[in-house]
Amino acid sequence: MKDSVSTTLSNEYIFSITDINVSLENLRLFDKSLDISSKLNVIFDVFKLDPDLPGIILTDNGKYVDVIFRTRFFELMSLSFMLELFNNKQILRFYKDYPTDNKLVLPSYTLIVKAVELILQRDKLYVNEPVVVECGDGTIKIVDVYQVLLVHNHIHMLTVEQLKEVNSFKDEVLHIAAHDIKNPIQGIMGFTTIIEEDGNLDNSMMRCAGLIKKSASHILEIISDLLNSAVTQIHKHSLNISDFNICEVLNEVILHEQKVAERKNQIIRFRDFIEGICFLEGDKLKITEVIENLLSNAIKYSKFNAEIEVTSEIVGRNYNIIIADRGPGFTERDKKNIFGKFQRLSATPTGGEASTGLGLYIVKTIIDLHNGQILLENRPGGGSIFTIELPIKNLSKRIL
Repeated sequence: MKDSVSTTLSNEYIFSITDINVSLENLRLFDKSLDISSKLNVIFDVFKLDPDLPGIILTDNGKYVDVIFRTRFFELMSLSFMLELFNNKQILRFYKDYPTDNKLVLPSYTLIVKAVELILQRDKLYVNEPVVVECGDGTIKIVDVYQVLLVHNHIHMLTVEQLKEVNSFKDEVLHIAAHDIKNPIQGIMGFTTIIEEDGNLDNSMMRCAGLIKKSASHILEIISDLLNSAVTQIHKHSLNISDFNICEVLNEVILHEQKVAERKNQIIRFRDFIEGICFLEGDKLKITEVIENLLSNAIKYSKFNAEIEVTSEIVGRNYNIIIADRGPGFTERDKKNIFGKFQRLSATPTGGEASTGLGLYIVKTIIDLHNGQILLENRPGGGSIFTIELPIKNLSKRIL
């Protein structure tokens, strides 16, 4: 193993963290190692050269064996007989007599909040000892427990700030609701009055009834987006995580949206390059909402008789969903603002559908919460391509 930079987390680094979903792999990890055939005296030299080093990884011909923590090592060696007993002896002998028991071993993707919870559950004799980190590539590293606690404290500060933002967002939602919903409601009231006064549903009244239905649908979509946006903000930190079959979810959404597309004589073409079933770890309802939102937009902004393409594939360690439409695409200005709240973009729905400017903001928020990505590009010949990339934590166990 190669030596990593062995300095404690600086204040600049801690305050640069802006995501509360920070995991152990985002911290500064130590991977200084010694072979157990080395002399015990070398341990003293290594700790002396790097006062920030919380521990040393022991290996046998390159294979992980155990760890030695700085504090525990010096406590043992401070006993009167220990130095004479092990002086100039191999580390192997010391390790066999004094293995590092009760160490906390966590995978590198463990969130800081969860790591601190497990740290505090340890026996008080070991609560201040470093944490052993198992990395995705199979290597072992060590993180100073005080680094974990410092970042955890910073995350609490971030949470307070985000709660302030949620409260501000609530006021913004109320303002938008009062402004944007007022006109459709007035439309419903006006057309209802006409029907009540006339009393007969002739062709003209039927048209009015149609307008009422359209206005009501408009209100429903606005309210739905506003509520979803508010709920997404409030529940950013409380995803309902479970293992679910993403292939099944995608098929169900396509089946439902195809019925909507048929109203505009559109066709949804689905290309599935995954053989079998793919399980993801995440919030099934929120991921469903993402797919529904993007596919609904593709239908909304594509022309009548257009073809919409949906593709699913696995690339590296990601499950990708690609939705390509035949809408007008996006201007450079659109691309800069597309994932913001209440954005009015250059494109307009082709069938008079409603648009609140919240849908893609909700999509981006949910994808970020799942540590995924959403990418956008204009489609050659007209249209746009949205690509959702969702991470698969354990590829071998996720595909059947």
